[in-house]
Amino acid sequence: MLGYDIPMPRPFPLRACLGILLTCPTIAVSQDGIDFKAERSKYEGYLQRPSLRKRTDGRVYFAQTKDPRARDILIKSYGKPEEPQDHNKYLIATIVTDYFAHSTEDEVFDNWRRRFKKPIDAWLWFETLRIEPMRKNREQLMEIVTGRDNTYVRAAAFQALIENSDSHSIDRDFVTWLSARLDELPSKEVDRALMLEPVGAMIAKKRSNVREEPWKELCRKLIQITFDDDKTPQRSKIVIARYLAETFDCQNLGFRSLFWNSELDRDPRASRGSSGETSSVGFAGIRTKGDHIVYVIDASDSMCKPVSGEVDRSGPTTGAKKAKVEKGVVPTANDLDWDRIHTRFDAAREFLRLSLNSLEDDSKFAVVLFGKDAEALQATPTLVKSTPQNIKKALSELYSIEYGATRPDRPDGTLRGTTNLHGGIRLAYRMTNSGITKKAEYADTKSMLEGCDTVFILSDGAPSTDDWLMRDKAEDHDQAGDPESHHKQEKTEFLIFQGPYADGQYTFLVEDVERMNLLRRCEIHCVAIGEARDQLLESISKIGHGQSIRIDSRLKERK
Repeated sequence: MLGYDIPMPRPFPLRACLGILLTCPTIAVSQDGIDFKAERSKYEGYLQRPSLRKRTDGRVYFAQTKDPRARDILIKSYGKPEEPQDHNKYLIATIVTDYFAHSTEDEVFDNWRRRFKKPIDAWLWFETLRIEPMRKNREQLMEIVTGRDNTYVRAAAFQALIENSDSHSIDRDFVTWLSARLDELPSKEVDRALMLEPVGAMIAKKRSNVREEPWKELCRKLIQITFDDDKTPQRSKIVIARYLAETFDCQNLGFRSLFWNSELDRDPRASRGSSGETSSVGFAGIRTKGDHIVYVIDASDSMCKPVSGEVDRSGPTTGAKKAKVEKGVVPTANDLDWDRIHTRFDAAREFLRLSLNSLEDDSKFAVVLFGKDAEALQATPTLVKSTPQNIKKALSELYSIEYGATRPDRPDGTLRGTTNLHGGIRLAYRMTNSGITKKAEYADTKSMLEGCDTVFILSDGAPSTDDWLMRDKAEDHDQAGDPESHHKQEKTEFLIFQGPYADGQYTFLVEDVERMNLLRRCEIHCVAIGEARDQLLESISKIGHGQSIRIDSRLKERK
């Protein structure tokens, strides 16, 4: 009988900005006196393993030697990765830059990325450029942004430039350079979006000085091009409006330059006038404004656990079914049909019902459920229009889902197995108006222009699997067990291993969400319930400049 691997802690440097605390010990490997031949042989042995998890562990182990020869071998493997090729590329870029950022000459990374200039390589460009703020001067990065390389890699370099900018590098000359970029925007929609949106990110970063010249003039120029120029795609209007809302610390005023110019000219000490267009999308108390919304909902077995009445402080525990909420009105817990709520999944369905019924008619939506696998509802195989018919079909399908039988390790029943959070998010980013893209979801024209601009995630547990389950030979330190209930099982010669996005530390998971959102710039909101990992969800929402809330601060489990 096969079990699932319960991951052992492994050392891995995590960037402080992600906000997750690692408690596992670090295994230091001295470069002095190291038997490199033996280490390389062990690494090459790992690369022959069937599971992506073991191959990734082998790369991490090899990188821990901190030997430049290991770095060069890992870099070389980027050009001919094994399957899945795209994710091996992402993982190699992350591992090499994490372990060799401070011991590698600029020329090594320069030569590496210059050999790979396709859209899928945008993550490599971002990873290798954002670690060089102390060594690579601003002018070199600006030259890359204005060069002739693929727009996706230039946009990744642009974002690295923004992240590397500090109070000393953001000067009048730099603002002049940014203004020039707005005069040179390409007419092609996707290229225009890629080069326009980073300017909004830079203004949000410098928001404390936005009402001072020359930043004020740059901001006014951005507003005019974004909202008054027909060449600017709708997705950019949404992205820039969100950056401006962050800049001015106000509600999203929508897509009219009048409101944003009024905010720019307003004395920050004075009260605000008309609020303009208010937010129109709500889920579990979170409100925002977006056109293409994907709901990523946990349907793992633990969502069968019962709740006792109170999922939100303000919600009544009894009462008749509530009337349908008005379009564009953000619903509250008072609108929930509490007679339908007995389990966590029931609560998720009710929050979804309220949110879907409040969507504007001109918006689009999809619902993704994740358990062992991530799947879109049959009613939303693509992003579909928020018509009454489509909403009715989605809700009918949701409420037709029945709980499975109980068993010793699932006393509350079963739904769809383990918790594949990464797979759910990944599917959300692959969905478009016309289907699910097979290309790199973060560097694909159709996904950029037709994909989601808002992601709502609701989960009750720690990610326990991903899309890369694979049978592989067990090692001495591996343990067998059920990753959902954590019940140990009898260890066998072979186990089913999760991929690297459910390794117990979630470093790769968070960084892969950052990759997916690097150029897409979706707003990500996370809703926690039950045993959900708050720090993990907060890190994910931070990437998407969204909110992370818990809806069961006083939730009581029924015994």
